[in-house]
Amino acid sequence: MGKVSLIRADLTERGSFAAAELGGRENCDALIHCAAKVCDVGRDVHYRNTNYDAVRELAFWCADKSRCRFVFVSTTDVYGFIDGQGASEEELSYAEGRLNPYQKYKILSEKAIKGILPNDRWVIIRPGSVWGSGDQLVGSRIVRFLESSPLIVCFGPYRGRNRWPLSHVRNVAAAIRLSAEDSQITGKAVTVVDSERSDVKEVFQMFVSLYLPGRKLRSLSSMLAVFTDYLHERVDLPPS
Repeated sequence: MGKVSLIRADLTERGSFAAAELGGRENCDALIHCAAKVCDVGRDVHYRNTNYDAVRELAFWCADKSRCRFVFVSTTDVYGFIDGQGASEEELSYAEGRLNPYQKYKILSEKAIKGILPNDRWVIIRPGSVWGSGDQLVGSRIVRFLESSPLIVCFGPYRGRNRWPLSHVRNVAAAIRLSAEDSQITGKAVTVVDSERSDVKEVFQMFVSLYLPGRKLRSLSSMLAVFTDYLHERVDLPPS
């Protein structure tokens, strides 16, 4: 409708965003940041530049404005692997131990935002795996994989029955809008996941039904999973 203008800046370069066209405007009510490098593996420096340095750049930019609210789209991965139900954001804590770079810099970004901005100027939302029509990330990867291999390999003692929280794009978009407009949400981190409980096998089966009807999906528990089950039974290890 002619009401959207594009502003180009390199958020990995300090000062680039402030020097862009938007940098001189004071009428910004909310800045919504949902861009990130998303994967479980990769070079640490690439994740730091994109998923941490850029976030701090935007947080400092917001801090210089009179009222701009920073809405940061994080992830449920900051909790680590939790297969339980019913815990609130106040009861859950950040994951500890060895983290992949995606988790590591999402956690550091959340902490940086809380340190740079006052509580009435930030909201953090934590979706699970975002999916929906036109999905170019999770859904497209699953479909491309299943087109070439109708077999999934399940690792660990749950054998594919561990929870995989999904967040439909409409729910995430609604949460972002509320975070930008509702003053009661500021200073909080809010988890946004679909009400339906889904596990790994169910997620794969859903995408098969939606995009590859008629395809039969088979799963295989790896020898590592079988050995892990044996250890859990014999040594009484906690699930992980």
